[in-house]
Amino acid sequence: MVEKLIRPIWDDDMRHELAQIVGEAVNKWCDDETPLDDCVESAHRILDWHSNDNGYELAKEFEDDGFSPDADLVEILDGVSYDKGNIVQEHIKMWVINNNLTLDLTEGQKVVTKIYRKGEVECEIVKLYPETMQYGVWYDGQGSARGLGHTIIGAENILSVLTEINNSNQ
Repeated sequence: MVEKLIRPIWDDDMRHELAQIVGEAVNKWCDDETPLDDCVESAHRILDWHSNDNGYELAKEFEDDGFSPDADLVEILDGVSYDKGNIVQEHIKMWVINNNLTLDLTEGQKVVTKIYRKGEVECEIVKLYPETMQYGVWYDGQGSARGLGHTIIGAENILSVLTEINNSNQ
């Protein structure tokens, strides 16, 4: 049996990348008054244990680290969650490329999948995201028309493929 590959999730390497991005932004904000390495080090320390995506809360952490934040820094730090999401997406895309992964299912197929807070749900695949090994699925009760709104799930969350029974031969 082939070992199941595990989708990349937030880890130390990604946090280092984010600390570099945030540190550079803070360094630019303070007009290089604080050396870049110090800004990156502060960002890394703050992001090591602080998961709040709120720019104001992050600015308070930088204040505790000796900076004098203002509204401009808060606005810069409000983008941290966006940067974090981009880093994770890039790692997932590289994981797909490096492992030569491809989606096996197509639009229109019915599947049973595991959806957070819903459990096991029968769904229809309405969109493919091959670059991130994800499917867009629609299910009854989702609240939007088939194909217009969908939930994105990782391919690894497909539990089974439903086969259509052809009633015309009966």
